[in-house]
Amino acid sequence: MTSADASYQRVFQEFEKELGAGREEQALRLLEEARRRALPAEEDVVGWLGRYQLALYFGEFDEAERIGEKILDRTRRFEDIQRLLPRLIPAADLSAPGRHAQDYLTRLLDRLDLYRQRRPDSPWGPYFSIGIGHARRRSHDGDLKDLARTAGPRYVWMRRDLGKNKLIAGDVDGALREFEAVRDYCRPGDWLAECHVGEARLLRGGLREMTAAFARAEELAPAHKREEIRAWKGQMLLWSGRYARALSVLSRVPESSPYALCWKGAALYKLGRKAQALTVLDATLSRSPDDLEARIWRGEVLLSLGRRDEARRDVDAAIAVAPQSGYAHVLRALLHHADARAEEMRRECELIRRSFPAPLSELWSPSEPLSAAAVALRRLLALSRGVRSSDGAFAAALFARARRAPGRRASTP
Repeated sequence: MTSADASYQRVFQEFEKELGAGREEQALRLLEEARRRALPAEEDVVGWLGRYQLALYFGEFDEAERIGEKILDRTRRFEDIQRLLPRLIPAADLSAPGRHAQDYLTRLLDRLDLYRQRRPDSPWGPYFSIGIGHARRRSHDGDLKDLARTAGPRYVWMRRDLGKNKLIAGDVDGALREFEAVRDYCRPGDWLAECHVGEARLLRGGLREMTAAFARAEELAPAHKREEIRAWKGQMLLWSGRYARALSVLSRVPESSPYALCWKGAALYKLGRKAQALTVLDATLSRSPDDLEARIWRGEVLLSLGRRDEARRDVDAAIAVAPQSGYAHVLRALLHHADARAEEMRRECELIRRSFPAPLSELWSPSEPLSAAAVALRRLLALSRGVRSSDGAFAAALFARARRAPGRRASTP
């Protein structure tokens, strides 16, 4: 990153703070300043990506499409193209602060609707809309259909969103087809696309195929990305329930990688090595206090050790940051059960049903006693294997496979 790139990224951060605080005029002045600073040379793809982001911030969708097309003329590297994913960078964070940020995103969507009316056959419209709608917590089923209709060969990389959506729906084979199309577009090969293919192959039960995809990714990646790939592979092994193999891979990743350290702690816990797991998760949160996944895992470890007051502090902190975290609510419900707080537990179960509607309905009925709910919630954690993140795609695919297995219902003790 050049000094100019760093300069306008700092302005972006200030813009986000001002907008979240409701100081809209000041936020827009900062954005104009960022626009002035982002004047890259024609051949500078990274700089053009910055200008692309700025156009999206301002709701100048015709300009964003023009710049996007220029970038596509200059690169087929998925690592570069992925930065085009329409998340608007701070917009993902702007989904939380409140009215001012939400009003901004609503106006952005209104402008996008006008752009799409002018350009009904452009894939950029639904592509932009998926990202902004994600930040606005808006359904984008129609956007995905439009994207499937309009994204021809030049835009096949946009289909990564279709792959993610198919994973959430449990269509692992369909997701794999989308990810392979993205990878093939990026030939002679791209490490990031290979990793996505590896994820999907693992969900089909193809451990060997996943391992091969991540090995290809390591060969293709620059040296400074290889530790990230190993951590990602360890995460996939953890999430799929291969805890010993996950621990072996993650133990070879430097502890300076905070996410890898979290997953190492989770693998230790799943292998029954609770004291070691707690030490590792303590270290993770000491380095990265905002690591939601590590906090949920530590809460679970503490609950298993009977240290309920400490566990509750972690769970409450996780829910304060991410109220939608189904796994944190599962732990809170189990804490209520341990403390004999029946009404509080029943309320938590209703919240959990929103995060895991099908699995919880199959495991427990509200007509059954809460002791059966506690059994069901522990079973839900077991079905989730090593997943405690908000990655709905992977969790949903795991549940889809688990629901096809026999013996799903929890018995009433």
